[in-house]
Amino acid sequence: VSRSIFKARKCESFSINVLDETRRSYLMADLDVLCSADDDKYRELDLIFWSFFVLWPVLVPLTFLVLLLSLRPAVRAQRISPLANACRFLWRDYDADFIF
Repeated sequence: VSRSIFKARKCESFSINVLDETRRSYLMADLDVLCSADDDKYRELDLIFWSFFVLWPVLVPLTFLVLLLSLRPAVRAQRISPLANACRFLWRDYDADFIF
């Protein structure tokens, strides 16, 4: 998923006039979008990119950390709460003695 977020920033340059070597860059994910701050679609995608750049790679691991810290007492005591059961995918492969 993280790799696909960066596709919103990848542009490729194309020659539009061979005589004066004029070039334009277009978004690789959608060649209808001109990679320019003047293009409304590109500005909108840039805003979405920065939103997901913060949300996915930063907030998702932080959310997992908060969940793990909140269910730690139940897992260590081996009294599995509903929250610990729902988040079992985060800790089931570990022995309870070694859980943080």
